[in-house]
Amino acid sequence: MNRPESVAGAPLLLPFLDLLSDAVLVLDAQARLQFVNPAAQRLLGCGAGARLDQLQPMLGDRALHWLRGALAGRAGGDQEQPFTRPDGGRLSLALRPIDARQWALRLRLEAAPEDDLPAAARPMLHAASSDLLRLVWDAPFPAVLLGPDGRLLDANPAFVEFSGFARAELIGVDPIDLQPEEDRAAARA
Repeated sequence: MNRPESVAGAPLLLPFLDLLSDAVLVLDAQARLQFVNPAAQRLLGCGAGARLDQLQPMLGDRALHWLRGALAGRAGGDQEQPFTRPDGGRLSLALRPIDARQWALRLRLEAAPEDDLPAAARPMLHAASSDLLRLVWDAPFPAVLLGPDGRLLDANPAFVEFSGFARAELIGVDPIDLQPEEDRAAARA
């Protein structure tokens, strides 16, 4: 594929994998929740406007401490981080920037027998939120949906405009192939 000049030097924003099944939250610089998708609403029991501290019963102290550090730039948030929940179960967090003032947090419960999960978390296992998909589709920032093999299943209009490719040209592409040559070489090294 020929890379358009509009992509060269610009990082690809891939906010989240598994958009329809994971709990997704958007946090502002004051660690206040700006958006909570339905899966997260059911799991955490709080919505937009809540503060980060209100997630403590589900996340636990260590996860909350890591999250505060990541928001403040003291810890790498982009890599998925595993934690033990207060109830003994496991979860993982990943934090990625949307822009200079907002971050998106993905919260995933580790695979476990359903009986081992708190009752509030069970609906999340089968959540398929068309509301979230519409939100991402209409988002002003570029977003894509990745398949299990890491290739693009779909791209929202903002990503299509950003990339310079037609939507049909993006389907099935490995995201690394859209990055500048020097970035591809570094990523594959």
